[in-house]
Amino acid sequence: MKSVYYNGKVITLEGDDCSAFAVEDGKFAKVGSDEELLGERDISETVNLEGKTVLPAFFETHIHILSLGMLLKDINHNDCDSIENLIEISRDYIEKIIFLQANG
Repeated sequence: MKSVYYNGKVITLEGDDCSAFAVEDGKFAKVGSDEELLGERDISETVNLEGKTVLPAFFETHIHILSLGMLLKDINHNDCDSIENLIEISRDYIEKIIFLQANG
């Protein structure tokens, strides 16, 4: 089952000048001109994009990777059940690092 979307402005990561794309089994199969894709065989559906723009997918990549790395490297006192336990965990940690930053 192939759908062809045509008469649009299809932006590709390669910078090609395309006006149409084909979808097969729910995935982009091909991009190109209206003439090229409307001439394909086995088209089950055509959709006129009426000049609309189609962009590549965007994903939210706003992560604070440095902060996560620092947090994972920090000592965690959340499981300490006594002052002695806190001191023991801290001493073991201090032997491995230059400075101490703790949470919890």
